[in-house]
Amino acid sequence: MQAPSRTISWPIVFISLGILVVALGLCAACLSLSIAFDTEVPSSTSQSYLFCFVLIALPMIVSGAASLWYGVRQRAQEKAKQLQRFILDLASKNNGAVTATELALHSTMPLDQAQDYLDTLAARGVCRMELAENGTTCFVFEHPGSLNDGGGSGGAKTHE
Repeated sequence: MQAPSRTISWPIVFISLGILVVALGLCAACLSLSIAFDTEVPSSTSQSYLFCFVLIALPMIVSGAASLWYGVRQRAQEKAKQLQRFILDLASKNNGAVTATELALHSTMPLDQAQDYLDTLAARGVCRMELAENGTTCFVFEHPGSLNDGGGSGGAKTHE
C-alpha cells in the first residue's frame, strides 16, 4: 500500500520563505542600526555596523519582499486556475451551462461575485449568455479548454 503523494505548493513556499527572510532582515537591521547609532561605541565600529546594515540587512529585506510578492502573485494565479477548472467541471455536469446561482451554491463565492465573474468570462468571449425559459441567465461553455485559451477563440457555442 502506497502513501498518498503530496505536491508542494511552490507559491506557499515562496511566501513562507519571503516572510522568514524579511523577518531576519529586519532583525539584522535593528541590531546593526542600534549598535551603529549607539553613542558609546567607537565611530569605526559604528561604521562597520552601518556597512553590515547595507550589505546584509537591506538585501535580505529586499529579497524577502521579492519572494513574498512572487509567491502571492503565483498563489493568485493558482487560485484563478482552480476556479476556472471548477466552473468547467460544473458546466460539464450541466450540458455546458452554468448559472451564477449554481456557481454560488457549489462554491464559497457570494452570488454577486459569481455573477460578476461569469459576466467577465462572457465579455472575454469564453462563454455566451443565454436566457433560460424560466428567466434566469445561463452561461454556456462549448468545451473544457475554453477558459484556458485566453477567450474569444471559439469558447462559446454559436447559435444555428
